[in-house]
This record gives sequence, C-alpha cells and structure tokens, in this order.
Amino acid sequence: MNMQAPKSFKKADSRPKVLGVTKDGVKILAPRRKATNFTQAELREAVAKALAKSA
Repeated sequence: MNMQAPKSFKKADSRPKVLGVTKDGVKILAPRRKATNFTQAELREAVAKALAKSA
C-alpha cells in the first residue's frame, strides 16, 4: 500500500513575507492568498494600527 502524498501538493518554496514586527517581537505576516472577507485597505489599516499600538 503506497502512503505517499499526491504530487499535486507543493512544498512552501519560501518563507512568508514579514510586514512588520511589534515591539514585543511578534511578526505580522502577509497572507498567502488574497483576502476574501476584508479589503486590502482594511487589512493595511489593521496592520498599521497594530504596529502603532506596539510602538
């Protein structure tokens, strides 16, 4: 019985992009796919707000 994963699954070729780091060292990562529930502007505002609170 062959238990190998299908070849259609891809390994992550690179590390996620880091958008910012808070003062306590938490990294804010870019999403892997486009957002479906939020606009890019809303996401950008949320990240900026989180970074401002940590500064």
